[in-house]
Amino acid sequence: MTNQTRGRDSALARGRQRTTHGRAFGIVRSIEAEHRSATGFLPRVAAAAGVLGVVSGLAQVLRPDAVLAFMGARLAASEALLFCFAVIGAFIALFDGLLLHVMASQTRAASVALLWVALEKLTYAAAVGIGVARGLFAPAALLLVAFGAAAGAATLAYYRRRASLPAS
Repeated sequence: MTNQTRGRDSALARGRQRTTHGRAFGIVRSIEAEHRSATGFLPRVAAAAGVLGVVSGLAQVLRPDAVLAFMGARLAASEALLFCFAVIGAFIALFDGLLLHVMASQTRAASVALLWVALEKLTYAAAVGIGVARGLFAPAALLLVAFGAAAGAATLAYYRRRASLPAS
């Protein structure tokens, strides 16, 4: 091997080494970017909605009659209705627990769960809104609609942000 060939091979090896280091630093930068995105406004709103969702879901499980009264329900609270409303509360608590778990994990692969949590929040807001429109709940329940829609939109926006990050 001539000196010229050795020099060229050595330069190629250094170039590969730089490329490898560049990739490593790129991964570190993407992790840092994901961490920064996890401390912004949207994650805070989604986390707050998650905590409130777990608490309200558990309240709905433990005292469905009180939650229905708070919503101004204008229907007879039969045992079957209270049971179904408590089951819905259990699912709300589970989905919001999932939201908090995904946010703590900070892995891109788990981000798809954020989409389903957002859809759950938006569906619940729409269902309560339909209930108000049909006269089943008092107009005060529209506060729950507004909160659910805002929480769903924030969670959906956070999902889109996390899904757009490079895979790590």
